[in-house]
Amino acid sequence: QGNAVAMTVVVQVKIETEGQDNAVFLKRQMPKISDAFVRDLYAFMPRMLKTTKRIDVLILKQRLQVVGERLMGKGLIKDILVQSEIDNPAG
Repeated sequence: QGNAVAMTVVVQVKIETEGQDNAVFLKRQMPKISDAFVRDLYAFMPRMLKTTKRIDVLILKQRLQVVGERLMGKGLIKDILVQSEIDNPAG
């Protein structure tokens, strides 16, 4: 915000899939998946926080599910677990 950091957001994501083969495949693809998630969240998070001032975990899960499916195809990612934390130094 301006020339200062407005807040720090930490998002921890875990991806669920079914079967060992899918787990191994997704583990190999994690650099691509992580990059896609970070790129999307970099643009999306400021818009979400501007309107709600908090992270809506359900919306975040749904958005990352869509991003993951676009990248890896439908059915591979069963669920996305999201934990988030906001540190707002400005109060």
